Formats: sequence, structure tokens, C-alpha cells
Amino acid sequence: MIDVLKKFNLTENEIKLYLKLLELGSAKSGKLMKELKFYSKTIYELLEKLINKGLASYIIKSNTKYFEAENPEKFLDIISEEKKELKIKEQEIKKILPELISKRQLSKESQESSIYKGDKGMKSIFEDMLKQKQEILVFGGGGKFKEALGPYSELWHKKREKLRIKLRLLWNENLRKQKKETKKLKFLEIRFLPKEFDNPAPTIIYQDKVAITIWSNTPIATLIRSKEVAKSYKSYFKTLWSIAKK
Repeated sequence: MIDVLKKFNLTENEIKLYLKLLELGSAKSGKLMKELKFYSKTIYELLEKLINKGLASYIIKSNTKYFEAENPEKFLDIISEEKKELKIKEQEIKKILPELISKRQLSKESQESSIYKGDKGMKSIFEDMLKQKQEILVFGGGGKFKEALGPYSELWHKKREKLRIKLRLLWNENLRKQKKETKKLKFLEIRFLPKEFDNPAPTIIYQDKVAITIWSNTPIATLIRSKEVAKSYKSYFKTLWSIAKK
């Protein structure tokens, strides 16, 4: 229960006070101090915070304040308000999105590389590949994509096939036995290089980008955005492709 309520930006002490107010129904600050063993200053600070968040209120009887917890359904009202605020934010960001994208385009040359870490980071790169809708070239790897990201790899290939995006892979000869695992995949071609051409950091080339990946426990990739670098890597790939075996 406490873990759920914390998601509403409540501290543990605020939650304790709110739950105690629910239990007591109506109570003076002195009663709350005794029940929770909090100092007077702490109780008043917590009560003020709960009141400001709309989760508590008070009534005055005989010049004495009695504090009460708001109906727990108030949390649903908070969620509803957050949804409205998110909708407004979405509408506002959509209005300025073209301008933001334009500014990013202008500054692309100064932002030549980015580091992506973890599963989410790697997935964002692979999603970017699909958005470009151009041929993808890869040398190195051999099952590490599937091994690291599991079901996502299958979903990604389905999206790629639907978009009819070609994928060419250059693998080490030691990985030839894994070729049969890729037979069901469409728009995919694999060639093999001699064992001496081992690449510990699989490299992916697409459009004007080059992603150098390391598939460790926490995968990491350096994404380079540069037409010249991509052109150089594509030329290198073409040379290796011409000497590779089917």
C-alpha cells in the first residue's frame, strides 16, 4: 500500500499521517502527535503538506482544529487531473515540435555522436533504423542481438520485413552454423569472412549513421551521425562483401 501511495509524490511520513487520519476519522493535532510519536512541528508541517495536496482538511469546533483525511477516491481525481495536464502538454509540444526539429537539423553537424546504454538505448537505435527505411549493413555479431533483447528481436524483424528493408550481414566463418536460424527471415542476406576477420564490436551502418555496439551485460553503443563516416564504412563493407563467401 505504501509503495503505491508513494507514486503520488507522498513521503513515508505523509502516508503514515494520512492513513492515521483515515483510521481516526477526525483528530486534533495533539492526538496525532501521540499516535504517531511525531514532534508538534513535524505534525503541523505534514498536515500542511497534505492539505496543500488536497488529501486532508480541517474543521473548527470550539476554537479547536480537527483534522480529517479526504476520501481516498481523491487519488482518482488526482490521476484524472494529471491526464488532463498531460493532454494539454501533448497539444502544446505538438505546436512547437516543428520548430524544435528544425533547430535540431541546424545543429546536426555539431552533434556527431551519442552514447546509448542498456536495452532501451539499444532499442531506440534499432527503431531509428526502421524509420530511415533504407538498407542496413552489419558486420560482426551473430545472434547477439537476439541473445540480448530476446522477443524484441523477433518483433523488430517482423517490422523490418513489413517495411521491406534489406539487411546484409557479414559474419565470421565460425558462425556459419547459425545461418540456418535466419532462413525464415526475409530480405536478409548473409556472407562469411575468414576467421581472421573477427570483430568484437559489431558495427551497423544505415543511412548516414554508424553504430558501434558492445553486447555486454549492459549493452552500449556509440552512434555516429556523419555522411563522410557512413560513406567510408559503406565502402569498407562493400570491399569485405566482395571477398566474403555465401
